Amino acid sequence: MKTLLKTLFFFSLLAFYACNDKKDLVYTNDWIAKSITHANGVFETPNFEYLFIVEKKNEFSLRLDINTCGGNVKFQRKTVEFKNDIFCTEACCDSDFALSLINKLPTTEKWTVEGNLLILENDNGLKIVFEKKNE
Repeated sequence: MKTLLKTLFFFSLLAFYACNDKKDLVYTNDWIAKSITHANGVFETPNFEYLFIVEKKNEFSLRLDINTCGGNVKFQRKTVEFKNDIFCTEACCDSDFALSLINKLPTTEKWTVEGNLLILENDNGLKIVFEKKNE
């Protein structure tokens, strides 16, 4: 019986750390926006390197063509929640893709990491894909 309990405890710890490793992967990397697939099926790709950076595990910044935005974010097991508003230095002069990113990012509800991709999406069909930036 003790062996069974020890084995169950070991696998519980392993599962716990496996979940946290993915979350830590989000926190310890800069992410480059690769695409936005809108709920209506429209697909957009950027022609500039837009960086999504999670800082202090609950804040993020978004570097666009000209402006920088930021706000509060909370990653949990499989959900993501952008709290309050996204604040930008100035919401002009950036590309249409950048403006879509600013408007659609707070509507995402779920996240996954697949290889070197961070995928944020919602139940309406929106999907935003970021790729891990190489150092």
